[in-house]
Amino acid sequence: MKLLLRLGTLPLLLASASCSTDAPVDPSAVAQYSFSASKLEQLARYQGGAHQPGTEMTVQMIGPEGGAISLDGFQIVVPAGAVERVVPFSIRLPVDPRESEFVRAILGPHREFLVPVTIRLPLKGTTSEGDNTVRVLWWSGADWIPLESRVTEDGRIEAQTSHFSEFGLESSLYKGVILGNRPCGSACAK
Repeated sequence: MKLLLRLGTLPLLLASASCSTDAPVDPSAVAQYSFSASKLEQLARYQGGAHQPGTEMTVQMIGPEGGAISLDGFQIVVPAGAVERVVPFSIRLPVDPRESEFVRAILGPHREFLVPVTIRLPLKGTTSEGDNTVRVLWWSGADWIPLESRVTEDGRIEAQTSHFSEFGLESSLYKGVILGNRPCGSACAK
């Protein structure tokens, strides 16, 4: 009986969240986001070739109280107050062998947050491992834009952002050559 009650609440949860007009709510809608970035040579690669994720994508409903979602070294940490209602957060990794060698993910939902969220990307096991000056990069649609970043104690790299789209890890070889119009506000590296 408890299982039926829990299963019965999922459609209600999704239906109540669908009242929002500023973000997709049906987790299947998140799958429409596709990798569009070019200039992949500016991104770090996984050591040993293409990364084969155990799962291509994960989705978790997170509300105003905050929460976290993780997938293969990528993580989104949502602080309390970042969203007004329950919305699906997602991490999607590339599975195409030509693209999965690069450290990158699409994060959802594609929207502005009320307070910045923290994103973490793998650094250990990449071609940028050992370079603590590399940054998280955001794909603007034309260029990779560096965000102010720091290396975490567990060997990942993190940054804060007020919106989501495609993110990647800067390659040590291309560091400092990324230019853009800084649409990410004060979160951009200086």
